[in-house]
Amino acid sequence: MAHGVAPLVTDSTPWRFLEREAAGWCVPWDNYGEAIRGATAQAPHQLSEYGATAARLVARDFSWDVTARTLNAFYAELSLSPAISP
Repeated sequence: MAHGVAPLVTDSTPWRFLEREAAGWCVPWDNYGEAIRGATAQAPHQLSEYGATAARLVARDFSWDVTARTLNAFYAELSLSPAISP
């Protein structure tokens, strides 16, 4: 995705938002064959648009800065959680 390639994944992954974002496809495993045939039948300019959207999505949501802030917030939340007693 970061290199502008639109992904085609199964819905057993946490990428269900791909279609909503027009950045790729997330389909049930049973539909994967049909989906890959449909994706590869797309015109090159359509695939390029999906790929460009995928690259923007990665830059927006998965940059090092965003990842570090998310991880920092997670650790901060852990430090505020009460200790678990055995």
